[in-house]
Amino acid sequence: MKYCIFYESVTGNTARLAQAVQQALPPQACEVFACTASTAASVPELAFIGFWTDRGTCPPTTQALLQKLHGKKIVLFGTAGFGSGEYFTGILQRVKSLIPADNHVLGGFLCPGGMPDSTRAKYLSMLEKNPEDERAKGLLAAFDRAQGHPDKQDLEQAKAFAREMYDQAVGT
Repeated sequence: MKYCIFYESVTGNTARLAQAVQQALPPQACEVFACTASTAASVPELAFIGFWTDRGTCPPTTQALLQKLHGKKIVLFGTAGFGSGEYFTGILQRVKSLIPADNHVLGGFLCPGGMPDSTRAKYLSMLEKNPEDERAKGLLAAFDRAQGHPDKQDLEQAKAFAREMYDQAVGT
């Protein structure tokens, strides 16, 4: 089965996931591997769509791509600087809700993604202004937890997920 991988990455985290996804799938079946969601001229039946998390969902350009897809099997993957578990599930649900109903979403994979140092500086500045700011403390702790991700384990999990989704799509 032919597939494509479209992804959007600002810091390189989602690009690393996209490369892991590509490594896990049959190379001869890949029609498109593109680092921009806006280049979706011809999308085969199976589309792997990668994104970074922007305010609890995917960025506007990825949203526009998703809304153009019809009659496809879609696999979502991406990174988020904050959270895990329930937060990741919420992100995937919000993104899934953007996809036209005539598509079939096979699944989604999210993992933490490190953020730029300027983000940490912003949180430190918040704490300097108010050392008791619990929200700023939480943001700083989340920043520190996300650093170094996606790590080797995240990438291996992404590969296993991609293989599983591909096998599901082809019916094996």
